[in-house]
Amino acid sequence: MLGELTLPGFEENMAAFTSQMRLRLPAQNGQVLFQQAIVTLPERNEPAYVIDFDFSKVSRTETQDAESVLVSFHGLAGNAFQWCITDRLRGALGPQSDEGL
Repeated sequence: MLGELTLPGFEENMAAFTSQMRLRLPAQNGQVLFQQAIVTLPERNEPAYVIDFDFSKVSRTETQDAESVLVSFHGLAGNAFQWCITDRLRGALGPQSDEGL
């Protein structure tokens, strides 16, 4: 996901990094704005990698369908996050079941 930042010499010389991409979801089912950045956490004074997925649907959603749309977006966000991280980070985060959500 970090592209050019994986090249030798880029990481230690980087002053700022932000990226955003808007993608259409399959079957005209909405869109996602994917954003990533490396920011300095004020409380820690160290860099952190931040990813954000903003899912939306342009078409009208009836009230009775809202929950299923949100559940679908939740699943897509979880899959997207898992795709972005390595097995090493996944293990360090201590994955937990999302039952009850």
